[in-house]
Amino acid sequence: MMIPVAISLFFTGIVAYMLCHRQVPALHRTASEALRAVLQEEVAKRENLVPNFFAGDMGSTNLTENEFPVEVTFTLPTGRKVYEVTCEEHVHNIDSFPQVRSFHSYLLQKYPLSIDTLGAEWNRKLREAGFGGKVFLRMCALDVETGKESTVCTGDSVALVKAETPVYWTIGYACEVRLTGFLSYQWWQLCSWTTMAWSFVFFVFFLLLQLWGIRRKFAGNKLALGKDGQPSVAAVPLQDSVSLSSSVIRLEDGTCFHKDQLLLRKGDREDSLTPLLAELLGLLIEAQGNAVSAGYLMEKLWHRKDEDYTPLYKAVCRLKEKLEAVSSLTIENKRKAYCLKLQDEEEKI
Repeated sequence: MMIPVAISLFFTGIVAYMLCHRQVPALHRTASEALRAVLQEEVAKRENLVPNFFAGDMGSTNLTENEFPVEVTFTLPTGRKVYEVTCEEHVHNIDSFPQVRSFHSYLLQKYPLSIDTLGAEWNRKLREAGFGGKVFLRMCALDVETGKESTVCTGDSVALVKAETPVYWTIGYACEVRLTGFLSYQWWQLCSWTTMAWSFVFFVFFLLLQLWGIRRKFAGNKLALGKDGQPSVAAVPLQDSVSLSSSVIRLEDGTCFHKDQLLLRKGDREDSLTPLLAELLGLLIEAQGNAVSAGYLMEKLWHRKDEDYTPLYKAVCRLKEKLEAVSSLTIENKRKAYCLKLQDEEEKI
C-alpha cells in the first residue's frame, strides 16, 4: 500500500508544481498593481499638504519609442537643470500627465517617501491577495538640485539579489524616485484552495488507478505468483473450463478431465493419469490460461521451496505427452513457468 501512495504523491507533486507555476504571471500582475496602488496612496497623502504647483515641461505624452530619451527642464533657485527621461521610465510612471508629474517632483523633494512604510503596505496588500512569500523593495531617489542619487533597500540584500523582480515604478517628472519590487517564495507558497482541491483529486485518481491495476493483476494471476520469487509469465488465455460435475471438468477443446477416475477422455481417445499428474493438471486448469511459476508448483506438489526442479520437469513432460495423445492441449514452458494452451494446427502436424 505504501508504494502506490508514494507514487501517487510523486505525481500529485508534479501536478501541483505545474498548477502553481502557471500562477506566476498572475502573481506578478497582482504585485505590480499593488505596488502602484501603494505609491499612489502615499503620494495622495502629500498632495493635501501643499498647494497645486507645476513646473517644467516635457511636451506631449504621446511619444514614440524612437523619440526617447527626452529632455526635462527644471527651474530651480540655483538655476535651470536639464535631465533625460528614458522610454521605460516614461511608461512605468504612476501618472501619464506631465503637469501631475511636475507636481509629484515638487512633493517628493519637499516630503520624501519612506521605504519602510511602502514595504509594509505592499506586503499587507499581497498578504490580503493570498501571497505567502517575502517582499523586498529598493528605492533610488534623485536629488534634482545636486543631481545625486541615493539608494535604500528593505530586507536582506543577499535575499534581494536571489528574488524575482516583477515590476518597478517611477514617480516625478525627471523620475526622481524609482521603486523596484522583489518577490521571494517557494513554489508551494503559491498554492490556492483551488490548486489544493485539484491536487487532491489527482492524488485520489492516481491512487485508485494503481489499486485497480494491482487488483486486476492479482485477480488474474494469483496462482502464477510463486513464493520462490520467480516471476509469473502471462500466457495466451483460455476460455473458462466448464465443470460438468464435482468430479468432471470439460476443457476448451472438449476434453473431459475426470478427477475421481484420474482419466483424460475425448471422443474415443482416453488415457489415465497418476495422482501427481492429475493434481498438476488441476493446478494448471485453475490458472485459467495464465502461467504458474515452477516455485509455486514445487511447493504445492512436493511441499518444498528448493530450486531443484527436476521432479517437476519430469512430471510436466509426462503430463504433456498424456495431453497431446488425447487432446489438442499442450503445456508451454516460459522462463520457469507453465501454462495450458491450445496447439496450433501447424504445430500438431
